[in-house]
Amino acid sequence: MKNFLLKNYILITNIVMSILLLCLIFCFRPTVIHGESMYPTLEDGDTLICNTLNKTPEIGDIVVIKPSFETVPDQFIIKRVTDIKNGEIFIEGDNKENSYDSRNFGYVSLEHLLGVVIK
Repeated sequence: MKNFLLKNYILITNIVMSILLLCLIFCFRPTVIHGESMYPTLEDGDTLICNTLNKTPEIGDIVVIKPSFETVPDQFIIKRVTDIKNGEIFIEGDNKENSYDSRNFGYVSLEHLLGVVIK
């Protein structure tokens, strides 16, 4: 009886840990800041967590975008939402003098939104 309980305890623990790991992998994405475009809110080297399930940002939220344009290949853009209209968002860096953002390339489709930053 003791072995039976121990085996079930180990099995249940493994299942719960697997579910938690999958949630962390698919729901929350750690991201590292490269650059000064979000200074002073975020600094170069800061790590943040992006909620990849939240695809409905509000004005003022910091978001992670996978751009469709070729000027920033294979990189994510981390900016603040300053306007939303018709399924598109206008994003700007907090460091206005040192930010490549919607002021350069216009509105971004919500299709390119990876998620909203929670930390």
